[in-house]
Amino acid sequence: MTKVPLNTPVLCCLGLQLTPPVYDATKFLDEHPGGEEVLLDMAGKDATDAFEDVGHSDEAREILAGLLIGELNRRVSPSA
Repeated sequence: MTKVPLNTPVLCCLGLQLTPPVYDATKFLDEHPGGEEVLLDMAGKDATDAFEDVGHSDEAREILAGLLIGELNRRVSPSA
């Protein structure tokens, strides 16, 4: 699994963090039953509580597993 530094900008995808994994939900925007705005509102944020509060199905969790892109590295690297 790739470690994604906390200060790394995600420019090419919609990154959602569900602590500590990071997911790219870009390809799922059009398919999300709650609408794309739900995902866009959580882009770049820790979406763990929002995801769990909705009570997602096992199928939703399987889809989420397929969107995994890495793990958030909460340690900030010192500046060069």
